[in-house]
Amino acid sequence: MQFIWLVGLYLLGIFIWGKFLSWNTAPLDYHDWAEITLPRLAMLQNAFRAGVFPFHVQDAAALHEISDRYLVLPDVITTPQTLLLLFVNLNTFVLIDILFHYTLGMLGLLWLRTQKNLSLISFTILFFLFNFNGYILAHYSVGHFTWGGYFLFPVIFGLLFEFTAGKASWRWTGLFCLTLFYMILAGGQHHFVWILLFISPLLLTSGKNAKWILAVITLSGLLSAVRLLPPALALSLYEKKQNFNFVLGYPSVQHLFQAMVLPDLPVETLLASFGLNSFEENFWEFNFYVGILGTVFILYFGLWHWFKEYYQEYKQFILPVFFVFFLSIGSNYWLIRNLGFPLFDSERVTSRMVAVPLTFLIVSAVIFFQKWLATHRQAHILTASGLFLTFLASDLWNNLKLWRLSDRANYFQPLQMDLSTNIATNHADPLYFSVIGIGFGITIFVAAFLLVMSWREKKP
Repeated sequence: MQFIWLVGLYLLGIFIWGKFLSWNTAPLDYHDWAEITLPRLAMLQNAFRAGVFPFHVQDAAALHEISDRYLVLPDVITTPQTLLLLFVNLNTFVLIDILFHYTLGMLGLLWLRTQKNLSLISFTILFFLFNFNGYILAHYSVGHFTWGGYFLFPVIFGLLFEFTAGKASWRWTGLFCLTLFYMILAGGQHHFVWILLFISPLLLTSGKNAKWILAVITLSGLLSAVRLLPPALALSLYEKKQNFNFVLGYPSVQHLFQAMVLPDLPVETLLASFGLNSFEENFWEFNFYVGILGTVFILYFGLWHWFKEYYQEYKQFILPVFFVFFLSIGSNYWLIRNLGFPLFDSERVTSRMVAVPLTFLIVSAVIFFQKWLATHRQAHILTASGLFLTFLASDLWNNLKLWRLSDRANYFQPLQMDLSTNIATNHADPLYFSVIGIGFGITIFVAAFLLVMSWREKKP
């Protein structure tokens, strides 16, 4: 019965994402779909079909006019599944890739279910809150195709739960670094940075086990060198771009709560509510809709029960959660940018990073709800839980209909795209290719080091 329910949930998720994406029929001719995502995918497709990799490209518009060097953009997609572009069109690849990442997320959620012994009703609440909140829907809706790294958050949290349970090891370090490396390949350089910020406070609270967190921070960066070194060639170019020299978070904590209970707003209402103007007329950068029921659930079980009953068990996560929350408010992130680390300087719309602590609170709320449910098994409690789940799913479904691609396209002026200009024009560039080569060498060396250390650890 449980297996059938879980398979049914997974298939339901495929159906919901398919509806959200209009089953490959939505026009992707607006906002970042047209300006960034499809041109970059076209670069890969045209290059692969020509038998080369797009180290240099003819049209740099989709690279923010930074350079014709494809890999100097830290968030371009270089995952293995991009080879499917040899056989399918761009719209089909978008559908396949999102469903692939949804599947990775489902596997991560199932791991958390096993770790924390979640019941079907607890897991189903987690399934809906994680997969279909306003944050991930809104970002995909406007073309933020590199948000696949979000679906790896359950794996990250599962690894962190192992860490606090005293199970850190070289194998654990290797899995953590591999997960972060995949985030980079998926274009999730932002997600990579947010996770590093999230785990950094554990250096202060983990005692002698802090060495494993330090190893993850250091080795994940080195493992990703093949993708993180080339952008160093364009640091001065980024500094000259005004678009990359600001910090914008939630105006206040109150606005964060609004973003959790309001599904969408017209621009004029948005400006009045959030006090935003010009560039910031983008509600998708703040949306984290879970509805009133979802918000109460997260606050009651994720915060109140945490501090009331499970403080000692999960106290190591208090500083990481509130540290990243703090950085996502207002211009607080300047505290990090002023440190002068290029990787962390890449963050500008810092409201986005709230996804890490809020997703952690969703997970912890479900865990603490399960603990509470174990001592309240009365029929009326189970009935009330079922009704709560029904109304929560209804709220999230109605929000999804507001953000699905076929409807969201009506909010934007269609853009003309000439994808034929997005071709590879590789040419001699000794410095660029040397940096790529050095980065690749470091990546291979660190991967081999992690494999050897993991293998040695298994020996008697």
